[in-house]
Amino acid sequence: MMQRAQARDFYRSLSEKEKTELCKAIAEDIFFLEDSLQEKILEALHKAEPELAEEIRKINSFTIY
Repeated sequence: MMQRAQARDFYRSLSEKEKTELCKAIAEDIFFLEDSLQEKILEALHKAEPELAEEIRKINSFTIY
């Protein structure tokens, strides 16, 4: 639980530009992974910060939930 709070607090402390860049970087890093692994990563990110996971889904046009 502590790591989720730290991740959430870190993400929320970023500027809008930094958030966008972070989302783009993560989306690029996971783009070619198997769908099941992408889903697990996004589920973990969603637990820490739902906005982050949703932005990554938008970037990669994921339909995984």
